[in-house]
Amino acid sequence: MTAPTTISALPPAPQADYDLDLRSLEPYLAIDEDGDPVLVLRDGDTVVVLEFGLGGHALLAAINATAKLSAAVDRYAGLLHDLREPTAQA
Repeated sequence: MTAPTTISALPPAPQADYDLDLRSLEPYLAIDEDGDPVLVLRDGDTVVVLEFGLGGHALLAAINATAKLSAAVDRYAGLLHDLREPTAQA
């Protein structure tokens, strides 16, 4: 399935359990209580921790999901870039 590349092609968003404000988002890597790496997303109000679970097959699934997340974030950045108003030419 090809990912939508225009806003009009996107499906409606589901009702969110949590909202993160990208303007103040601070993503960083950390270590959880078991000594495993996690990805922390914090925006000043909400903290979300992305973890991979157990090793083995779950680790491969987490690697694949991380690649999908990275690709979706890149597409999202591209859509936001397209929304920017052009800067005035001097």
